[in-house]
Amino acid sequence: LRGRVLKVLREGGVQADALEEAGERLEEALLQVGHRQVSVTRTQALRDGEEVLAYTVTPGPAAVVGSLRVATDEASGLERLLSTRVGTPLVERALAADARALQHELEARGYAQAHVQVEVPEGAGPVAVVFRVREGSGIVVGSVRVDSPVDAPVGALRELRLRTGQPYRVGD
Repeated sequence: LRGRVLKVLREGGVQADALEEAGERLEEALLQVGHRQVSVTRTQALRDGEEVLAYTVTPGPAAVVGSLRVATDEASGLERLLSTRVGTPLVERALAADARALQHELEARGYAQAHVQVEVPEGAGPVAVVFRVREGSGIVVGSVRVDSPVDAPVGALRELRLRTGQPYRVGD
């Protein structure tokens, strides 16, 4: 971490954007190891003709994933998509990425109106993480019909991703 911060400062000097980026890297490093709140303050002073730069980093208490659950009514096998694991640091960005992965999987299964919400209590130490899934109604393609004022090329219809009897996927 120290090397990465020093590299930013060497490359950018004491310009405001380099100083800000260095502080952000310090904050991000602590967030990645489970500190849910981090304060980084920077001070600059002139000492003996040289500019002295100091960062004061104050991490809040760290949290780890104490338990992990995907609460769902219908969809199964979603746990395999999660990168978050019990016993690992609680990282908000990882939780958000896991929620997006669940959302995309549900949409691929035909739940066009699915919604995933992450529930994590405040606090430090082991915390319970719940991904609350509301699938909505599953949608299956009943039929596909293309109406066009011109004849469609023969291969164009085969390129349609929609298939009768298959789940309707939002991206199709």
